Amino acid sequence: MARYRVVWGELALALALLVVGTLHYFRGDAVEVPYRALLLVALFYLFHLVSPSRILLGERIVPYDLLAVSGLILLAGAVAFPLLELLARGTCVIAGTLLLALACEIARNHPLRKRSVLSALTREDASHARRAALAFLLLIGFFVAIFEPFVRATLSISSFPLARPIASALAILAVLQEQDIISSRLLRRAGVALNLAVARIEALFSERKTFLLGVTGLLVARFAVEVGRTLFPALAQAIASHPDPAAAAASAVSAAGMAILFALPPYVWYKTVRVRESREHLPDWHGIVVSVALACIVCALVFPLVALSPSAAGGVEATLSEPTGSPALALGVALLVLLLCVIMGSIDDYLRRVLMVGPFFAALVFLGMYAYQAFVSAFVSSAGEALGYLSGVAALALPSLVLVFSVRALFFIAGYVSFLYEVWRE
Repeated sequence: MARYRVVWGELALALALLVVGTLHYFRGDAVEVPYRALLLVALFYLFHLVSPSRILLGERIVPYDLLAVSGLILLAGAVAFPLLELLARGTCVIAGTLLLALACEIARNHPLRKRSVLSALTREDASHARRAALAFLLLIGFFVAIFEPFVRATLSISSFPLARPIASALAILAVLQEQDIISSRLLRRAGVALNLAVARIEALFSERKTFLLGVTGLLVARFAVEVGRTLFPALAQAIASHPDPAAAAASAVSAAGMAILFALPPYVWYKTVRVRESREHLPDWHGIVVSVALACIVCALVFPLVALSPSAAGGVEATLSEPTGSPALALGVALLVLLLCVIMGSIDDYLRRVLMVGPFFAALVFLGMYAYQAFVSAFVSSAGEALGYLSGVAALALPSLVLVFSVRALFFIAGYVSFLYEVWRE
């Protein structure tokens, strides 16, 4: 009976989001507040299912999940998406207290288990204070690396007119598919693929030797979410704004180069994981593929359409930039690079393998630019918030704010350095 109550609760929540999201499409901001409230409930329930306790401790403990998700949502309202200044400061103190109390409870009353993040980073004979400090840092890290980018992506996607009813309809279909009320091969395959991906990522964090590889994966995922939500709309707008044939052609090739740069970091990380798991060799691309990729990337450098910059709402976004180069020059340079790479790749197989370094190196630089801009954005937003926390009762929230920024900085720096090391190692 409890199972059916949960199913009907999931359906009721998804249906409510569908109705309110559809009304928002026609009525605008009149239903914005109830939609945000329903979205908050949906996020709470979703991350309750994700179960931070299962990730940190290796088993699902419902009270721990409720405390963790409550603290994460309050922390998000304070340091990532503040609505009211006074409320933000109050929730920051409450969130820090909740997460610290949960960390102390974990350290005091929960034994370490194998195949968990906490057991991968500490020994069984570690003191309670050390385990509590590590658990607290991991909870903050869960917020920085998983919770915050997911909420940003959700809010960003929901800003598109039809995204809300479509996402709600997909949620209804997913619930019906999970309970075998409907049967769809596509939904089943998508669910299996998602479960396998989550299991493989959890496996990376459950062992010390692969922990940093998991951190790099979260950095790449955050890069894909933050940059992807603005990159492709900006590229489409840039191409449409050039009616001249030469400029339109250069814009199309440059956009292809930017798309390649965007796709390569996730591809490189995935291949690195595959090499680590099964000792496969790194990909061996055909000479034409390498030549086209290099030509498009060079065109994107000579005739840039977008640039990465800190977002006013936090994070990083791709913004339109005025091309400084000549479209004819960009196309000529891209064609020259294409011909040279084809000739060099056909002459000697070793040269073709050397040319493969070019796209991978460009992808590493592009990810490094993102990590730098993300660090700058985190520093600027945290410094601005800290100035308002220096006096009165609000100063109680300052330690939580400083800790969140420190974990953010560590995540961006350690994630990128680890990415370089793992790629170089394999």
